[in-house]
Amino acid sequence: MTDAVIVGFFALDAAGVMTHHGTSIHIHAILSINGNTITGHIDRVSVLPGAILRIPGED
Repeated sequence: MTDAVIVGFFALDAAGVMTHHGTSIHIHAILSINGNTITGHIDRVSVLPGAILRIPGED
């Protein structure tokens, strides 16, 4: 198992424009393996208990 930073956004009614067709989210994982930064698109994700989720609030 490897720790990763997950970044993304939710965009209602933006499928095919800001997100992939059929979804309202677009997320990527950023991780470091042997000193190399690797990133990739995520289609599905689940998190373990104790994970830290940082979600911005409205100002």
